[in-house]
Amino acid sequence: MFLASKKLEGTNTKGGDLSFECLLPLDVYWAMEKLFKDLEYLTASGEDQVQALELTHKIMKKIATYVVGEKERVVLKELIDGKSA
Repeated sequence: MFLASKKLEGTNTKGGDLSFECLLPLDVYWAMEKLFKDLEYLTASGEDQVQALELTHKIMKKIATYVVGEKERVVLKELIDGKSA
């Protein structure tokens, strides 16, 4: 999971890699940047995986309202609710 200012080449949604285009206000972007850095630290340092999953869930919930495409927004909300996408 990461932030990018534009769609990265080589990302596909058919192979299990999901990407969501979001229009984030600047304050939300910077808050997300901090959460992503925290997530990166948790995974790199081998911390408890439950904490990493909780933080991932928190990130997904925060960005869900900013996803541009309706189809992608539905997929993300299903992931948040624990339904298979």
